[in-house]
Amino acid sequence: MKTIYTLLLFAFMALFHVRVDAAVITVSNVISRPAQHSSLQAAVDAASPGDTLLITGGGDNYGNVTMVKTLVLIGEGIRNTPVVMDYLYLRKYSPTMGSDSSRFYGLNMYAVSINGDFAGAAGGQRSMNNFIFERCVVREWAYLREGSETIRDITFRHCLFGTGLWLKYDVDNVLLTNCVFNGAAIVSSSSCNAVGPSFNSEVVVNNSIFLNRTSSVFYSSNFYYYCSDPIRGLVLENNIFYRSEPTGCYDCYWYNNLTYANAQVSALPPPGYGGTGSGNLENLDPLFNNFPFNFSNPNAEFSWGHNYGLQTGSPALGTGTNGTNIGLWGGLYAVTQLPSEPKTPAVTELSIPVSTVPVGGTLQINLRAVSRD
Repeated sequence: MKTIYTLLLFAFMALFHVRVDAAVITVSNVISRPAQHSSLQAAVDAASPGDTLLITGGGDNYGNVTMVKTLVLIGEGIRNTPVVMDYLYLRKYSPTMGSDSSRFYGLNMYAVSINGDFAGAAGGQRSMNNFIFERCVVREWAYLREGSETIRDITFRHCLFGTGLWLKYDVDNVLLTNCVFNGAAIVSSSSCNAVGPSFNSEVVVNNSIFLNRTSSVFYSSNFYYYCSDPIRGLVLENNIFYRSEPTGCYDCYWYNNLTYANAQVSALPPPGYGGTGSGNLENLDPLFNNFPFNFSNPNAEFSWGHNYGLQTGSPALGTGTNGTNIGLWGGLYAVTQLPSEPKTPAVTELSIPVSTVPVGGTLQINLRAVSRD
């Protein structure tokens, strides 16, 4: 039915902030599920700024993708039929054309690289702004500010990090909320300032869980021509460090975090790093609903089969900032497990009640769909 289809289309466009005049382009490299494009890079190249790409999962790796325009990429998911990619390069083509304000949902990426440099760029033209990653996997690193000037307004929500986040000393308003760091770290590099990069509360990590990292979660590195000065000034609130060492972050702000089963440091702020904070809980089992753990074989890795909700009596219930829970099951985007599919409505039933339609007539199509929070 045309009315039902129109309502679904407008619901989709409103949910993902798609412009009314933007095109929706389909991509699939699965032979049994054809689309307008089989190559994701070809679809990106053919799209106009503001367009949305719907990407089928479950097939081959889509490879590297470079973007120099504002687009919305929506993958089928990150678990059962994952949309698997290699590097996602977010770039600028000119002072007025770049991938700023792009959105990414339901993608399983090897790495993300944000770099605003381009041929002939002058001072102040390399900055990049306003990216959202939601329900994505970054198997390796998310590199923020790789050769750019300031990168600002970046959100990672309900994302899974396999190696970590790399900050390049001049980022503003970066938020990581309700994410999982599976053996992963947050790393910084600097322009060889002996004091080290201070993010001055511009990088906030909240309601996330850090799992299974026996070395420091925070550290610095001399990546390429950068220097390995200490990482400073992050805001950490309502996170759980489960078998993950919360060390290496200097002069950071620690509010209502929880540690458990760490081999080295449980105290927050960690001693020797000059941090401040309050409301932290030290070496207390958060009592996840389903998270098998045994000190004789202390494997605390992430699994899709786990449930990171909190049992009755958990010390993380209601003890976060503003009375929220600590961990994934708290804050504005509380979940008991990372959502593995984007929020797009899922069609569960389609029927055509007539066998023929006269020329110029109206074809009735009945759709049934469910929302995916």
